[in-house]
Amino acid sequence: MKLKKLTAEAVKGKKVAYRVDYNVPLKNRKILDNSRIALSIPTLKFLLKSGAKEVHIFSHLGRPKNPKDDDYSMQIIIPELEKLLGHKCEFRKYCKPGDSKIQVHGNLRFAKGEYTNDPKFVQRLLGTGVEVYVSDAFSVSHHIYASVVGLATFLPAYAGLTMQKEVESLTPLKIRSKQKGLTLLIGGARLETKLGVLLHYAKVAENLLIGGVLANSFLAYEGTNVGKSTIDRAHFTVIHDILKIAEKHETKIHLPTDAAVSPSLEVPSTEIKKVSELSKSDIIVDIGPETIRNFGRVLQHSKEMIWNGPMGLFEKNRAAKGTREMLKVISAQKSSRTVVGGGDTLEALDKFGVDRSAFTHVSTGGVAMLEFLEGKELPGIEVLCG
Repeated sequence: MKLKKLTAEAVKGKKVAYRVDYNVPLKNRKILDNSRIALSIPTLKFLLKSGAKEVHIFSHLGRPKNPKDDDYSMQIIIPELEKLLGHKCEFRKYCKPGDSKIQVHGNLRFAKGEYTNDPKFVQRLLGTGVEVYVSDAFSVSHHIYASVVGLATFLPAYAGLTMQKEVESLTPLKIRSKQKGLTLLIGGARLETKLGVLLHYAKVAENLLIGGVLANSFLAYEGTNVGKSTIDRAHFTVIHDILKIAEKHETKIHLPTDAAVSPSLEVPSTEIKKVSELSKSDIIVDIGPETIRNFGRVLQHSKEMIWNGPMGLFEKNRAAKGTREMLKVISAQKSSRTVVGGGDTLEALDKFGVDRSAFTHVSTGGVAMLEFLEGKELPGIEVLCG
């Protein structure tokens, strides 16, 4: 099946539900990077130009701890959205429709029914009067959420312009068999979300470079003392499987051999140590210079590179070198296919001023991108096909 692409005829005179990802990085309610908002502007302008009667924007933002956490209100997004779009937007709480042409509804992460695809919450979304569904939320397309799958099953559903670009750019790169010269560089913090991806790429990649918090669990599994660094013992059995599959398929797994360590996650200072020499009080906050060189050599000899997840706490300048150097190496490989994605990875691109045109494709998705390349059918894309 192919994506049902957005047309003017599909939305003319209609109330449109527009699912998008405005999960931008914030500090003190200030937007640090507006690229996710900017990506939605072409679709929004198309909807307006095509005569949509109303556009109801549904998105998630941050990881609020309670439903009254104003630090993650979608109201924060509106001034930047209005500036980029050149159009007035109205904030609406709890899916209550208003009168404006463009209405931004409350943060979906405040709604429990979102995650369970609760039929009652789907009806609440439909209560805004929407008649057509359009999605540019590739980053959450691997989830069966109410606003991603549930709403789309009740309405004519179409892929927005950003979604179309994601699918068209990534489809030729789907990897189902062993690829010589393919390297997966993976980092970040949440091992449980990347286990399936690691199991798959352990079969098809030539190299797996593992950094970030993910590497801590692999090092700990192998018996290395990682001090007070975060590890995920609950998934040691899967790590065992990943290592065995990699051995069977002759995939080389590269782990950090040294690290930047700090006494706390606030990173008041750092010290470079071999991973074999860490103390019980050390916290790994970045890969070290030896690991940067080792990973860099592998990447320089790769024909295709896929990267998701930073190498450390790049938000802290003392723990940013690993992520920054990996970006430099990958962006310099002009003759190779390079794909990067994930919220933290995109934030790093902007923090270090790396031109996105230096890569074959920059994806808004992290796990969604990896699962798509793995060949999985993503439910949030399936509902947009006809």
